[in-house]
Amino acid sequence: MNNEPLVHVRDVGKIYRNGPEELHILRGVDLDVDQGRKIAITGESGSGKSTLLNLIGGLDFPSRGSITVAGFRVDGTPEDKLTYFRNRKIGFIFQFHYLLKDLTACENVMIPAYMGGMKKKAAMEKAEKLLEQVNLAERKNFFPAQLSGGERQRVAVARALINAPEVILADEPTGNLDERHSALVADILFDLADTFRTTLILVTHDHILSSRADLQYSLRKGALET
Repeated sequence: MNNEPLVHVRDVGKIYRNGPEELHILRGVDLDVDQGRKIAITGESGSGKSTLLNLIGGLDFPSRGSITVAGFRVDGTPEDKLTYFRNRKIGFIFQFHYLLKDLTACENVMIPAYMGGMKKKAAMEKAEKLLEQVNLAERKNFFPAQLSGGERQRVAVARALINAPEVILADEPTGNLDERHSALVADILFDLADTFRTTLILVTHDHILSSRADLQYSLRKGALET
């Protein structure tokens, strides 16, 4: 039996350079997350929370250290392999939904599966089932402009799950919502993470949301603390 953590981050640092000036965003971050666990990372704006998520998801590269997700070495991997990794292993949820305005809710959800090689009919059927699970079956043919903010974010949650990723990376997933819709999206996100036994790593300013996680961390001065 493999006892290795699903997400393994070791001594990760991130430096941004502007001419001779260096901005140290992350300093020697270590993080292990087991399969099916839900963790929350809090911290002040600019503390590096989103940067850490981007590094784990292969959207950026660390200045030093190593990152392994589901047995896949993320740092230093060529872009063509990272594209496969991001499509199959990771589900992204951002503060803004990033739905395509000219596509229906169902079409937005099915895109990652279709782009990953699934037949269009099968991808649409899977998208419809996921929209049922986020209580949007009756909105499947609505365009983003016809949906409320909370509904659009639930579509984004469904889209993140379409390829059955091993890890969901959620960056302030309720940050643009009012209290009622924030609670609804949070309920759905955590319930579906349990249903699919998907590892969830979220960053948030919302301490009510972070308290629902199995483990809580904070980023301070580039270091991760429990």
